[in-house]
Amino acid sequence: MTLPGLTRADDFKGLLWSLAGAALLAAGFTLAKYAMPGFERGAFALTWQLAALAGASAAALFSGSVRELRPPRHTLRWLLLLGVLSGVGLLLAWAGLRELDPAFNSFLWRFSPVLTMALGVLLLREVLSAEEAVAVGVMVLGGVLSTVEKGWHVVGRGVIFVLIACAFAAAQSLIAKTQARRVRPTVMVFYRTLVAGVVVLAWALARGELGVRAEVRHWAALIAGALLGSCLGFLCLYRSYRHWELSHTAIVVAGQPLFALPLVYVILDHQPNAVELGGGLIILLGAAWLAWVHR
Repeated sequence: MTLPGLTRADDFKGLLWSLAGAALLAAGFTLAKYAMPGFERGAFALTWQLAALAGASAAALFSGSVRELRPPRHTLRWLLLLGVLSGVGLLLAWAGLRELDPAFNSFLWRFSPVLTMALGVLLLREVLSAEEAVAVGVMVLGGVLSTVEKGWHVVGRGVIFVLIACAFAAAQSLIAKTQARRVRPTVMVFYRTLVAGVVVLAWALARGELGVRAEVRHWAALIAGALLGSCLGFLCLYRSYRHWELSHTAIVVAGQPLFALPLVYVILDHQPNAVELGGGLIILLGAAWLAWVHR
C-alpha cells in the first residue's frame, strides 16, 4: 500500500533516513556494550537516558520545535505511552545486551519488524501471506540454531529479554507512525526520552546498583552511544515515517547486522563463532525474504 502523495523523491528520502537510522542504532548498541563494564545496571541505564535526553532537548531547541512541545491532549497521551514503552523496552534491551554478544543481539532484533507485522495482522486486520509466514519461520530457525550452540541455560534469559524488548519496539513503531504526520520527529524523540527517563529513574532508585567505576573511555562510549542511538537514530527513523510506509522502514532496519558486525569487530575486537554467525545469517536471510515479499 502506498501513502497518498508519495513520490519517488519521498521513497528515496525514506530509504536514506532508514539506512541512517539503522547504522546509528547499530553504533549505539555496540558502544553501549563497550561502556557497560564501567557501570552498575542502574547507573548505566540512568546515565544513558540523561545523555539521550540532553541530545533530544538540544535537537528540539536548535530545530525550532520548542513551541511544539505542548501538543494537543489527544496527541500527548500517545507520546506519553511512547515514552513508557521506550523506558521499559530499554531496560529489557540493556538486560539482554549484558548477557549476549552484541552481534548476536543485533541478529535477534530482526524479530522486531516481524512483530510489527504481527501487530498489523492482529490490530489492523492485515493478512499475513504464505511467503511472509515462511520468512518468519526461517528467522525463528536461525534464532534457535544460534541459541543451541551455547545452550539455553547460558543465553536463554538474554534471548527472552531481547524478544520482549522487540515487542515493545514494535508497539513504539506503530505509535510513531500514526503520529508522524502530526508531530515533528524532534518532539517525538523528546517525549520518548523524557518519559523513558522517568521510568528508568524509578527503576534505578528501586533497584539501587548506582555504583560507577568507569574510566574516561567508558564515559565517552556511553555518551556517544546514547546520542547516536537513542537520539539521532530514532530521529532518523521517525523522519523516515514521513516519507514512506512503516513496513519499508522495518525492512531496512532488518539489515542492521550488516552495520553491527564490522562495528563489533572494530570497537569490541570480537567476532562471533561459526554457529552463531550461521544462525544470525539465517535470521538475516529471513529478513531479506520479507524484503523481497514487500518489494
